[in-house]
Amino acid sequence: MTAASRAYAPRAAGRSSTPGSRGRGRDLSRTGFALYVTGGTLAALVFLVPLAWAILRSFLPEHLVTQAPTGKDFSSLTTANYSGLIGTNDILRYAANSLVVAVATGLLTAVIATMAGYGFARFRFRGSDAVRFLVLVTRMAPRMALVVPYYLMMQKLGLLDTYTGLLVAYVSFALPLYVKR
Repeated sequence: MTAASRAYAPRAAGRSSTPGSRGRGRDLSRTGFALYVTGGTLAALVFLVPLAWAILRSFLPEHLVTQAPTGKDFSSLTTANYSGLIGTNDILRYAANSLVVAVATGLLTAVIATMAGYGFARFRFRGSDAVRFLVLVTRMAPRMALVVPYYLMMQKLGLLDTYTGLLVAYVSFALPLYVKR
């Protein structure tokens, strides 16, 4: 091996080129990993502790939820809040509706965006650049500016308060973000 090729040869991970620094790269990587794990743990705690606190408070009786907690309050944990929520409201139906709409929107958007992306990438046709430009322009339109026109359109089509109307709106909002060239 010539001197020039040694200068550009890749070095093994954790090795240093100076003779007196044997093993120092490995110590730095261990220190970096320890800092990484410590920082990640602290960041996770910042987000998880308030969530755990809210979940714990949700098991308190209704009259204690809005008061400052004391140690003895946590000895009377109950599931009455959850059973009352499920028993008196239509929360399960609302959750099922949201699940159906979310899954259908995701699947429909994925299928249509895949077909549109394939068509844009594979075929050239007259006006294809204009269509790509229109897809790009719809990404830039503020969603709040489209709410009233969408409402009026759904009203004229008779799609208010239907799954179909909701799917049309959600898919058309999401589609420009997923169509790629």
